[in-house]
Amino acid sequence: MRNGRLEPSRFLTPAEILGTNEADIEDLFTVTDYLNLYNVARSSSALDKADLGPGTRIIKRIEAVHGSFDHGQPADYILRNRTFFLNRLEPTTLNNSESLFNRINAVLSSE
Repeated sequence: MRNGRLEPSRFLTPAEILGTNEADIEDLFTVTDYLNLYNVARSSSALDKADLGPGTRIIKRIEAVHGSFDHGQPADYILRNRTFFLNRLEPTTLNNSESLFNRINAVLSSE
């Protein structure tokens, strides 16, 4: 830490993992995986990829169709139902998550 600030090399973002300019943690999921999570967590009518406009950030694409929503609902659902849901994730989602954890572990081990 310099002057109480986090060193830039220790600050991680989903964009770094995905190789994009911008990304939220939800973007580590494939669109299909996040929409499955969104739909079941909100008990809403099925929102499909075809309903979404273009873009890379899933939250912004959903909000363009349905308006703002509580991002905590999908997060809460996956935490409470992880055994059920995690077994159904696509390899890309799992690989993105693994890349994030590997990067976090690399930063922690460099202390």
